[in-house]
Amino acid sequence: MIRVVDWLDWLPLRWLVFFHVLSAIAFLVTHAPSTMAMLKLRRERDAAAVRALLVTSRTANIASLASLGTLVTTGALLATLENLWNEPWLWISILILVGISVSMSPMAARALNEVRYVLCLPYAGSDAPRPTGAPLDEAALHVALERVARLAPLVVTVGTLGTVALVWLMVYRPG
Repeated sequence: MIRVVDWLDWLPLRWLVFFHVLSAIAFLVTHAPSTMAMLKLRRERDAAAVRALLVTSRTANIASLASLGTLVTTGALLATLENLWNEPWLWISILILVGISVSMSPMAARALNEVRYVLCLPYAGSDAPRPTGAPLDEAALHVALERVARLAPLVVTVGTLGTVALVWLMVYRPG
Protein backbone atom coordinates (compact mmCIF):
# COMPACT_ATOMS: atom_id res chain seq x y z
CA MET A 1 0.00 0.00 0.00
CA ILE A 2 1.29 3.50 -0.89
CA ARG A 3 1.41 5.84 2.06
CA VAL A 4 0.33 9.46 1.57
CA VAL A 5 3.84 10.71 2.45
CA ASP A 6 5.42 8.46 -0.22
CA TRP A 7 2.92 9.67 -2.78
CA LEU A 8 3.66 13.33 -1.97
CA ASP A 9 7.40 12.71 -2.32
CA TRP A 10 6.80 11.14 -5.72
CA LEU A 11 4.42 13.80 -7.06
CA PRO A 12 6.86 16.71 -7.76
CA LEU A 13 9.25 14.38 -9.57
CA ARG A 14 6.47 13.06 -11.81
CA TRP A 15 5.38 16.62 -12.59
CA LEU A 16 8.95 17.50 -13.58
CA VAL A 17 9.11 14.44 -15.83
CA PHE A 18 5.77 15.46 -17.32
CA PHE A 19 6.99 19.01 -18.05
CA HIS A 20 10.30 17.69 -19.38
CA VAL A 21 8.51 15.42 -21.87
CA LEU A 22 5.99 18.16 -22.68
CA SER A 23 8.78 20.66 -23.36
CA ALA A 24 10.51 18.11 -25.63
CA ILE A 25 7.29 17.71 -27.60
CA ALA A 26 6.82 21.50 -27.67
CA PHE A 27 10.37 21.91 -28.99
CA LEU A 28 9.80 19.40 -31.79
CA VAL A 29 6.45 20.98 -32.71
CA THR A 30 7.75 24.56 -32.66
CA HIS A 31 10.95 23.66 -34.49
CA ALA A 32 9.14 21.73 -37.24
CA PRO A 33 8.17 24.86 -39.25
CA SER A 34 11.85 25.84 -39.49
CA THR A 35 12.78 22.36 -40.63
CA MET A 36 9.97 22.27 -43.18
CA ALA A 37 10.87 25.78 -44.40
CA MET A 38 14.46 24.73 -44.98
CA LEU A 39 13.33 21.65 -46.90
CA LYS A 40 10.84 23.69 -48.95
CA LEU A 41 13.51 26.30 -49.76
CA ARG A 42 15.47 23.62 -51.63
CA ARG A 43 13.07 24.00 -54.55
CA GLU A 44 11.40 27.37 -54.00
CA ARG A 45 12.61 30.26 -56.17
CA ASP A 46 9.73 32.74 -55.93
CA ALA A 47 10.97 35.65 -53.77
CA ALA A 48 7.59 36.25 -52.10
CA ALA A 49 7.23 32.57 -51.15
CA VAL A 50 10.82 32.49 -49.89
CA ARG A 51 10.14 35.56 -47.73
CA ALA A 52 7.03 33.93 -46.25
CA LEU A 53 8.95 30.73 -45.45
CA LEU A 54 11.75 32.69 -43.78
CA VAL A 55 9.34 34.75 -41.67
CA THR A 56 7.60 31.55 -40.56
CA SER A 57 10.94 29.94 -39.77
CA ARG A 58 12.12 32.90 -37.69
CA THR A 59 8.85 33.09 -35.74
CA ALA A 60 8.96 29.36 -35.03
CA ASN A 61 12.58 29.59 -33.87
CA ILE A 62 11.64 32.09 -31.16
CA ALA A 63 9.07 29.65 -29.76
CA SER A 64 11.43 26.70 -30.10
CA LEU A 65 14.11 28.50 -28.08
CA ALA A 66 11.65 29.03 -25.23
CA SER A 67 10.70 25.34 -25.21
CA LEU A 68 14.38 24.36 -25.44
CA GLY A 69 15.06 26.50 -22.37
CA THR A 70 12.30 24.70 -20.48
CA LEU A 71 13.61 21.34 -21.69
CA VAL A 72 17.13 22.06 -20.44
CA THR A 73 15.89 23.51 -17.13
CA THR A 74 13.60 20.58 -16.32
CA GLY A 75 16.31 18.14 -17.40
CA ALA A 76 18.85 19.74 -15.06
CA LEU A 77 16.33 19.73 -12.20
CA LEU A 78 15.53 16.07 -12.81
CA ALA A 79 19.22 15.14 -12.95
CA THR A 80 19.75 16.92 -9.64
CA LEU A 81 16.68 15.47 -7.91
CA GLU A 82 17.38 11.95 -9.14
CA ASN A 83 21.11 12.24 -8.44
CA LEU A 84 22.04 11.44 -12.05
CA TRP A 85 25.03 13.72 -12.63
CA ASN A 86 27.44 10.75 -12.38
CA GLU A 87 25.60 8.73 -15.02
CA PRO A 88 27.45 8.39 -18.35
CA TRP A 89 24.22 8.37 -20.40
CA LEU A 90 23.32 11.81 -19.01
CA TRP A 91 26.65 13.32 -20.06
CA ILE A 92 26.41 11.67 -23.46
CA SER A 93 22.94 13.22 -23.80
CA ILE A 94 24.30 16.63 -22.88
CA LEU A 95 27.16 16.27 -25.39
CA ILE A 96 24.71 15.25 -28.14
CA LEU A 97 22.42 18.20 -27.37
CA VAL A 98 25.35 20.63 -27.36
CA GLY A 99 26.75 19.01 -30.51
CA ILE A 100 23.45 19.37 -32.34
CA SER A 101 23.10 23.00 -31.23
CA VAL A 102 26.68 23.92 -32.12
CA SER A 103 26.52 22.24 -35.52
CA MET A 104 23.03 23.44 -36.47
CA SER A 105 23.63 27.11 -35.83
CA PRO A 106 26.56 27.53 -38.20
CA MET A 107 25.05 25.28 -40.85
CA ALA A 108 21.40 26.28 -40.95
CA ALA A 109 21.39 29.81 -39.56
CA ARG A 110 24.26 31.05 -41.71
CA ALA A 111 22.69 29.66 -44.89
CA LEU A 112 19.23 31.05 -44.06
CA ASN A 113 20.70 34.42 -43.03
CA GLU A 114 22.34 34.73 -46.45
CA VAL A 115 18.91 34.37 -48.05
CA ARG A 116 17.44 36.84 -45.53
CA TYR A 117 20.18 39.33 -46.41
CA VAL A 118 19.47 39.07 -50.13
CA LEU A 119 15.75 39.61 -49.46
CA CYS A 120 16.40 42.58 -47.09
CA LEU A 121 14.87 40.70 -44.15
CA PRO A 122 16.17 41.06 -40.60
CA TYR A 123 18.65 38.39 -39.61
CA ALA A 124 20.80 37.48 -36.64
CA GLY A 125 24.20 39.12 -36.49
CA SER A 126 23.45 41.81 -39.06
CA ASP A 127 25.72 44.78 -38.41
CA ALA A 128 24.57 46.79 -41.39
CA PRO A 129 21.28 45.50 -42.78
CA ARG A 130 20.55 46.30 -46.38
CA PRO A 131 18.05 49.04 -47.06
CA THR A 132 14.54 47.68 -47.46
CA GLY A 133 14.08 49.29 -50.86
CA ALA A 134 17.17 47.69 -52.43
CA PRO A 135 16.42 45.95 -55.73
CA LEU A 136 16.29 42.16 -55.61
CA ASP A 137 19.44 40.51 -56.91
CA GLU A 138 18.02 37.33 -58.50
CA ALA A 139 21.47 35.80 -59.05
CA ALA A 140 22.44 36.32 -55.39
CA LEU A 141 19.12 34.84 -54.30
CA HIS A 142 19.71 31.80 -56.50
CA VAL A 143 23.23 31.28 -55.07
CA ALA A 144 21.98 31.63 -51.48
CA LEU A 145 19.09 29.21 -52.08
CA GLU A 146 21.44 26.69 -53.69
CA ARG A 147 23.53 26.72 -50.50
CA VAL A 148 20.37 26.04 -48.47
CA ALA A 149 19.48 23.22 -50.89
CA ARG A 150 22.89 21.59 -50.38
CA LEU A 151 22.78 21.90 -46.58
CA ALA A 152 19.13 21.00 -45.90
CA PRO A 153 19.51 17.19 -46.07
CA LEU A 154 22.55 17.30 -43.77
CA VAL A 155 20.84 19.60 -41.26
CA VAL A 156 17.70 17.44 -41.17
CA THR A 157 19.77 14.25 -40.84
CA VAL A 158 21.87 15.62 -37.96
CA GLY A 159 18.78 16.88 -36.15
CA THR A 160 16.83 13.66 -36.66
CA LEU A 161 19.63 11.27 -35.69
CA GLY A 162 20.49 13.42 -32.69
CA THR A 163 16.87 13.44 -31.54
CA VAL A 164 16.59 9.67 -31.95
CA ALA A 165 19.80 9.19 -29.95
CA LEU A 166 18.54 11.49 -27.18
CA VAL A 167 15.22 9.67 -26.92
CA TRP A 168 17.01 6.31 -26.82
CA LEU A 169 19.32 7.52 -24.04
CA MET A 170 16.41 8.93 -22.01
CA VAL A 171 14.37 5.73 -22.30
CA TYR A 172 17.07 3.09 -21.85
CA ARG A 173 19.59 4.97 -19.65
CA PRO A 174 22.50 2.66 -20.56
CA GLY A 175 25.62 2.36 -18.44
